[in-house]
Amino acid sequence: MLSAEQILEKFNELISVAESFSSIRKQKILEMLDDLKERLIITPASSQKGFHGAYPGGFLSHTLSVIKCSKKLYEVWKELGADMSGYSQEELIFSAMFHDFGKIGDENFDHYIPETSDWHRKNQGKYYKTNPKIPQMSIPDRSLYLLQKYGIPISQTEFISIKVHDGPFDEANNFYYNTFDPDRKFKNNMPMILHQADFMSYRIEFESERNEDFQEFKSDLKTMKEKKINDTADLNNLKNAEKIFNELFGEEFK
Repeated sequence: MLSAEQILEKFNELISVAESFSSIRKQKILEMLDDLKERLIITPASSQKGFHGAYPGGFLSHTLSVIKCSKKLYEVWKELGADMSGYSQEELIFSAMFHDFGKIGDENFDHYIPETSDWHRKNQGKYYKTNPKIPQMSIPDRSLYLLQKYGIPISQTEFISIKVHDGPFDEANNFYYNTFDPDRKFKNNMPMILHQADFMSYRIEFESERNEDFQEFKSDLKTMKEKKINDTADLNNLKNAEKIFNELFGEEFK
């Protein structure tokens, strides 16, 4: 979870990234971010705790992480001898910034709304659900829709990279990824770098959030141990909890 102050800091960091753009579209981007600010700061990165960023500000946190990973991976690919021609670093950062922009919804409705079912929240960790009022559209397609809605021009490489950033995990991307014809392959490596950065960010965020859950669970166990437990049922519950903890998490988190 993020505090209100942390969310605001992340929003301002995103504004700073937008202000670094040298292109003529910078002003339109800043206007769009300002217009959608109230929705941006509360949007999660996913609907379920088992994924990543299922909390207010999760979208901002994930977006900034993908931007950071994109920059790092660009340098790694370059250092290892990859052909970095055919696009600019600004195009890569722009695509990273807006790859998941559709998660905020369209001009009328939020994509995510709070899950009202206590059962789903408790048993599945599902804190959000898709808004039934919003038209069916993939996240990448809605990202592109919003950019054109605000009159923000994009390059062909940016369009392709945003559209296919989920990589081969999305069957809809098979047309772009599964080709053996050299002339039909990506004209540059930017789509693959963005996909790699997105997947890398997701995994890092997932591990960080899981570790936070481990530490919270450990703290609860410690509190239980420090209390004087006289009731046999409570003592058995503690022992069972410790057993489950060790089976799930092993020695690493003791």
